[in-house]
Amino acid sequence: LSFSQVEMQRRPVENLPFFYWDVVNFRSPEPGKSRLEVFLKVPYDEMQFLYLKDRTYKAKYEVSVVVFNDKNFQVDGKIWENSIVLKDFELTNSRTHYSFTSHSFDVFPGTYRVTVGVMDLETRQTTTQDAQVGARDFAENEISISDVMIADSIAVDAAGNVIPFPAVNTPRRELGHLYGYFYLYSNQDHGPFKVELTIRNAKRKKVYSDSRKFERDGNATPVVFEIADKNMAHGMYALKIKAKAGKQKAEYQKVFFLRWQGVPVSAAGLESAIDQMQYIARGKNYKKIKKADPDSQRQAFREFWKRLDPSPSTERNELMEEYYRRVEYANTHFSGLQDGWRTDRGMIYIVLGPPNDVERDPMMRNYWENWYTGRPIKAWQVWQYYDLNRYFVFFDENGFGDYYLANPQAFDDLHVTFRY
Repeated sequence: LSFSQVEMQRRPVENLPFFYWDVVNFRSPEPGKSRLEVFLKVPYDEMQFLYLKDRTYKAKYEVSVVVFNDKNFQVDGKIWENSIVLKDFELTNSRTHYSFTSHSFDVFPGTYRVTVGVMDLETRQTTTQDAQVGARDFAENEISISDVMIADSIAVDAAGNVIPFPAVNTPRRELGHLYGYFYLYSNQDHGPFKVELTIRNAKRKKVYSDSRKFERDGNATPVVFEIADKNMAHGMYALKIKAKAGKQKAEYQKVFFLRWQGVPVSAAGLESAIDQMQYIARGKNYKKIKKADPDSQRQAFREFWKRLDPSPSTERNELMEEYYRRVEYANTHFSGLQDGWRTDRGMIYIVLGPPNDVERDPMMRNYWENWYTGRPIKAWQVWQYYDLNRYFVFFDENGFGDYYLANPQAFDDLHVTFRY
């Protein structure tokens, strides 16, 4: 039972298949329904490959997608298998090459929870992710705008049809261009569409804008726009589209993430990822990255973590992943009046990892006074690290979960930057 305590959670089971996924809402060909397109990308490195007699390497995985309505009843679902066959052993360890798969679900307009699971059929390890999504009614207005698919590239087939290749939130490797792909829906001809697009970063600074006209192409007019990403940092962006045809108007907004390789996936942005480094990158190292100009800051960030990479010959930096896993865990479990990573418990957890034992009294059964300040103590915790011969006492004086470290000297004496 002790291992159910959040402070004592160990590192996640290795080899759980991590995957990227996205859901895009388009109009369904079925009258009265809306289509949810589910896209997945599984990095090759997440799969267990077997060497076959024909000198190829093969991995298989199972995908399960379940769609629940707002009353938590299953309304649709699908299970299917995919296989990956490679000739090059090096590719089996790649985190920048992916197996892509997708499936569509036609549902009535409403709010849904989509749960996606990926199982490695060799190891039987499974990872599940879910999200709340909306299926809109595109017939309720004269003109409407579908969801926007963010794509790595766009192709055109022999018949002139546009074929997007979804990015599915995967980290980008090189500067280049991203693409946005969406439909303008209109059952009547109101004339050409005038479309305005803007993208703003988390600080609301405009990083992209465009205004164009599109001739109506039947009931569904495809639109593609191109974004140069050289000035876009790792982080969150807000896309806004305004469309007008005759007297009819429509608006659409979408928040999306742009991720760069070498920056942790869990980080809200490069700026916050750098702020969170202060327990491991101290003194001159931290100041150098913090004060670097925006054009070189990402490179300085990458170089710092590359120096600490325990396996520099691979694409994966296990130490960086573990560090930011602890940061994310601290934010999830220790946040209160401030972000979890900034708290005393967050600092101890990030630097030393999970404790061996936790003793606590969260219910005020032993209501007593702080021997340092004389103020009442409403809750307390003691974290034990047996291999370090250390314990850390945390007091909560207000009862809101705002714990502080009562014996900081025990930590200062360790002189530990990060225990991996």
